[in-house]
Amino acid sequence: MKKLFLLLALTVATICAFVMSAQSQNKEQEKTISINDIRHLGISGYDSSTTDRVVGEVSVNRTLTLKPKWSEAKKDTMDTYDVHFFKMFENKLRNYSLMYSEDGDFDKASYKWLNDTIVSVTLLNSSTKQNRTLKLVQTFKKGSSAGLMTDNIK
Repeated sequence: MKKLFLLLALTVATICAFVMSAQSQNKEQEKTISINDIRHLGISGYDSSTTDRVVGEVSVNRTLTLKPKWSEAKKDTMDTYDVHFFKMFENKLRNYSLMYSEDGDFDKASYKWLNDTIVSVTLLNSSTKQNRTLKLVQTFKKGSSAGLMTDNIK
């Protein structure tokens, strides 16, 4: 009888530990951040800084850039969202980034790491609930551009 009770107690403890672990992982998986609107600073330059950043962190800046020659936009400048994520490469923290142009007016972003090299970033408009989800991939070469997964391309 003692063995049965001990086995039952161990089983219940294991299940509780598993459930608590799964709940804490789900809470840590998706994070919501504010988008830094830095358009007032003028035309943006490329920011590759890793100062005060940690592995797995994601940040998004709304910037003002010059219109590319191929763009059919009527203005000389355009709003872009610079999405940055920070991962280790060759024992050094790297700032991977992707510049994304969208007509939407986003003020928040949520992100969730799908695995060690792919992060899903959703740009959100708190008022209208409009959103756009991007899947960015860590590239393993000397540059620090992020790859955009093809299921994002329409």
